[in-house]
Amino acid sequence: MPTPAPWTAPSKDLTVDLGQASSSDFKDVGDTGEWKAFSLKVTHCPKTLTLANAFFYGQADSVHPTKFANSGSAKGLALELADRQDNILIAPQASFNVLINQSDHTATFPLAARYYATSMPVSAGSFDSVIQVTFTYQ
Repeated sequence: MPTPAPWTAPSKDLTVDLGQASSSDFKDVGDTGEWKAFSLKVTHCPKTLTLANAFFYGQADSVHPTKFANSGSAKGLALELADRQDNILIAPQASFNVLINQSDHTATFPLAARYYATSMPVSAGSFDSVIQVTFTYQ
């Protein structure tokens, strides 16, 4: 059975700033913004375990359910999330694992996020997408 994991970040709420984008940057469905890299780090991993798991929970986009929904006022955009190390997209309710560093008992999840055009036209406004992450050890 996986064990819940403590983790370190500046706070329990991490904001990833994707920067501003212009609606003219998105000419067709599937167009994307630039990747913004960030990491989540789990500390105090048990010495006897080798894997840390991250489970990503959030509202799926209604048009593209493999993307995270935007709850802001901008229209036609969703959030695309990826495992930066392996270049694998992470959908809502998905998970992935990383090896625990045995020298300092930490696990770092290298991630990246970007805007993803889900419908045309894309219209200006705020962009907010909330993802809850749960960590466990194995």
